[in-house]
Amino acid sequence: MFIEGSLARAAGLDGGMCALADRLLEEVSNKTLSWERITIPAAREIINDRTWIIGLPPNDTTIWSLPVMAHELGHFAIDHLVDRNRERPGTSLKDGTWIGEDEDADAAKRLFAGQRAEELFADVFGAYVLGPAYAASLAWRAFPHRAWDNLPSHPGWGLRVHAALAVVEGHPSCRELAPLVRRSWEATLAAAGGPPVAPDGVLKHVGRFVGYAVGVLERDFPGGRFDDLPGVLKAEQHLVRRTGPYKGLDLRTVLNAAWTRRLRHGWDEAPGQIGETAMAWCRELAGLAPRAEARTR
Repeated sequence: MFIEGSLARAAGLDGGMCALADRLLEEVSNKTLSWERITIPAAREIINDRTWIIGLPPNDTTIWSLPVMAHELGHFAIDHLVDRNRERPGTSLKDGTWIGEDEDADAAKRLFAGQRAEELFADVFGAYVLGPAYAASLAWRAFPHRAWDNLPSHPGWGLRVHAALAVVEGHPSCRELAPLVRRSWEATLAAAGGPPVAPDGVLKHVGRFVGYAVGVLERDFPGGRFDDLPGVLKAEQHLVRRTGPYKGLDLRTVLNAAWTRRLRHGWDEAPGQIGETAMAWCRELAGLAPRAEARTR
């Protein structure tokens, strides 16, 4: 995978998306944990357990899926979290010892068995570091007709979206934006005709998992949470006016501003100008496009 992906990236077959993903993950890792690797084109989003190189599908060159790259960094984070006692809380998350031994322990351990705990943590991490943009991107890509069906390797899509929303709804700076994601996701569930809620008791276990995982992240990476609501609202207006990226803007804020604007009008509508403008901004901020004087006046 590494050789083929490296050659594809060098040939420009990814349209520069891997370099853009690198820049986004660099912003995140600077506020959380060190990740000095690269992304390369691959058949699907994946992180190599040995090299920690992240794969990015080359067939999606829009701005809307870019936040999902933070999920892959979450796989790296769960094994590299080290608390003040030099212990690794990610081990407790993966093996289920965080659950304890109450009356619901067995059901919770079954729910988070196998790879499902790690996958859910990666969603919590993505929502923690990228805020509503991650929750929106995840919900937009989800399969609503299989929302509550767990797989051996992944929790059901609905549980994953629920976890991401719980992270952003639990922080004051995101509460204005999180309802936009929830309304769109609930409308998608309704249109799919599936059950709107998970089986009894399941969301309670997911809520406990999110609470524990966010507690770990807040303790170890207090500066890593995305909480720039004023910046998002300002950037949203600049996107609408197409006035260009301004000083101090970062990729995380652009992604949240773009998703906020799109969700205000419903994500099934053509993203059009907002997506194109946000992509141009991101490329410029990442040093992938010449600075256009007309856009920065």
